[in-house]
Amino acid sequence: MTENLIRRLSFLTLQLKKHNFSEKEIKLIKKAYDFAYRKHGTQTRKSGEPYIVHPLEVAITLTEWKMDKDTIITGLLHDVLEDTDCEESEIESRFGSKVLEMVLAVTKVSKLSEENRTRENLENANNEYLIKVMMSVTKDLRPIMVKIADRMHNMYTISHLKKEKQKRIATETFNVYANIAGRLGLYHQKSILTDLSFAVLEPEKYQQTKETLDELVESNLEHLEQIKKSIKDILAQNKIECNVTERVKSIYSTYKKNEKGIDIKDIHDIFAMRIIGNFNVIDCYKILGLIHINFTFVPNTFKDYISSPKLNLYQSIHTTIVYKKMFAEIQIRNLMMDNVANYGVAAHWIYKESDGVEHLINEELLKDVIDPNEIRSQRLKNISRIKIFDVLLKNNNKWYVVTENSTVLDLAYKYNPEKIGYVQGATKESVKLPLTYNPIKNDILTIDYSEELQVTPEWLDYLTNEEAKKKVREVLESSEESKESKLISEIRKHLKESMETAAEIKKRLSYLNFTSLTEYFDFYRELNKNVTEETLFNLFTKNKKWKRAYNTLSDAKEKTSLEAYGLKNIDAINYKQIKFPDCCSKVPGMQIVGYLSKGILYIHKFNCEKIEQNAKKYVMEWNTTMLEAFPKMYYCTLTISYKTSFLKINQIIHLITSKSLEITSFQTIKASNSMKMSTFKIKVNNYSEIKKLVDDITFKFDKDVEIKIK
Repeated sequence: MTENLIRRLSFLTLQLKKHNFSEKEIKLIKKAYDFAYRKHGTQTRKSGEPYIVHPLEVAITLTEWKMDKDTIITGLLHDVLEDTDCEESEIESRFGSKVLEMVLAVTKVSKLSEENRTRENLENANNEYLIKVMMSVTKDLRPIMVKIADRMHNMYTISHLKKEKQKRIATETFNVYANIAGRLGLYHQKSILTDLSFAVLEPEKYQQTKETLDELVESNLEHLEQIKKSIKDILAQNKIECNVTERVKSIYSTYKKNEKGIDIKDIHDIFAMRIIGNFNVIDCYKILGLIHINFTFVPNTFKDYISSPKLNLYQSIHTTIVYKKMFAEIQIRNLMMDNVANYGVAAHWIYKESDGVEHLINEELLKDVIDPNEIRSQRLKNISRIKIFDVLLKNNNKWYVVTENSTVLDLAYKYNPEKIGYVQGATKESVKLPLTYNPIKNDILTIDYSEELQVTPEWLDYLTNEEAKKKVREVLESSEESKESKLISEIRKHLKESMETAAEIKKRLSYLNFTSLTEYFDFYRELNKNVTEETLFNLFTKNKKWKRAYNTLSDAKEKTSLEAYGLKNIDAINYKQIKFPDCCSKVPGMQIVGYLSKGILYIHKFNCEKIEQNAKKYVMEWNTTMLEAFPKMYYCTLTISYKTSFLKINQIIHLITSKSLEITSFQTIKASNSMKMSTFKIKVNNYSEIKKLVDDITFKFDKDVEIKIK
């Protein structure tokens, strides 16, 4: 055994004692080291040092993270199944089934990782899918912790590999492992992984950012000490015992902010002061008040992760102050919160808490991970390429994970599946958003509900979650049954004992080509025709009145006139049926023409591309007198193409809602590399309302937008 190995093994033993492991546990961990030492034998790393150095360093890292005995043993054994002649039974007989399970899980993750690196184009590798699959290998997150520790040591020693392999490993580390560390709340580890990757992938930018950051730190050391001393003095005067530490923003995070055009010295959280103590939650807010009273704080930088913890259970209060032209972020949390901040999901092992806490943490983090049994699902493979991020719901002050193509309706299902049918939309900063709005990173939303059922079949197109779609179908079926039931009650109330049986009612509906009472009543009640309610009900009576009703209704349906659609009648046109194709709107006031084809009168916008070229066209006129006498709402579709960001669309949404127009759906897609396209479905009274809106949007944004009306 080399001198370095003896020294590092002694250090591991000291760390185990420091973290209060029993003699029995230390003995078993040493047994695992001896086993790994024998199995790896004469194997060496690219650096030339014995291979056993690597699992030993992984075990030391896991000990520093205060992981439990089984995890540390797994760290020592994590490569023996893959790289040696070790049998699974050997691990199970010596260290138990739990350790074997974890070693197998780490081995599986390693193989997935290796497969990912062998892709021809790693830049386009399905990283999001890989992240989800890795985190779904086991419901126990400890193997993932082992894999992160494993990758950290590999990145520290990456210089011994060929340049091409360095880049492939660094790319995967940056895209996959750093993201997993972040999701587990291991922010310090995430920073290390991103910085090490950045140094390999962009060495010049890394060095330039590092030098600038080092200079800034050097020039502000005195200010940092003054802030620290002031905070300690203020809190001591208020009898609050605490520890104040400082941290400097990571090199890669600093580079990203700088890349957005922010000068490094103007980045608000380059420097951070952490106020940590054995105090309660109320004390955290008291300290916040003292900081704001005694320092100049920067507005809109306050973040309360105590009342609204992050998905990975991170809790802290953040605010930013200015001291002698230097920004400093202040983070306030108690000891338990700090352990979660430092060790993420591993924090509960520090306190040796119950399985209930472990279950809670695992459940919170894994509830949006792919089920292992669904890994081969093509649908999941398709959607897993989409980015995911957190959104805060003010309804319950909790964070939810959503994908970039999720809608308000998807989010509402996550929040409360049982109320899905009553969702009206969402509110963001006093702006009303439609069901189809796509939440963005760190959105703060409120789901709005109605007392009345709102669900329609269109909702199925607004959802990306299959479970949510299934629930909406159930609600629709239930709603349809409820409507039918109410209509049966209406008929019974009208006809009393003379009402026909359900079977006969269904048969009579079929005579008029209707499949349901809802369809029947909606059709005739929507027509502005002289069809009385009594006639509608009489179709279902036992006496002879039903035949008279049938004849009246049949004639009304067959001779549906232009007037029924709010148009002036044209006697010269002999048609059997009227159709408004999907390409054109029924909104009154729009310039429209009609043409006949096989007895059907098709109504289009005058300039619609789908009008048959050789067809004889008729200029149609709206019957304004009738429309005013029988007012109703119409749907209009507005398609807006633009080159700018969400901010502009947010302004357009605000413009629409400020005119008291209701947005019933909204969807944005990427039309090209430089263009996006947003489609709004809006309720209006007439064409002049939508024309005025289009004029206002065009006036406000000039040539930045292109608008189409349907």
